Amino acid sequence: MHDALYREVGKRVKTAREAAKLTQESLANRLALKRTSVTNIESGRQKLLVHTLVQLADALQVPIETLVPPPGDSSRDLGALLKQRPQDEQAWVRAVLSSSSEK
Repeated sequence: MHDALYREVGKRVKTAREAAKLTQESLANRLALKRTSVTNIESGRQKLLVHTLVQLADALQVPIETLVPPPGDSSRDLGALLKQRPQDEQAWVRAVLSSSSEK
């Protein structure tokens, strides 16, 4: 279930990176990551923390919603994943996503 979400996010990161005409290396440098980490994110092999997702959106100069699949398919539904986390974590994620979309 979660693997499908990470694969979809990875595809969206790759699409946004290519649209921005960035190499994996240049994106990695912007994020203080190794190129292999960007490769793993794009392939869905590397799990993302919320703050990394926010940093990716900032580095790619796209709204965070561009990188997150829309609700509907439970295998891709960020809301369904959030419901599995403790209430304080849910509130923090919503606050981060809200502040990111206000930019």
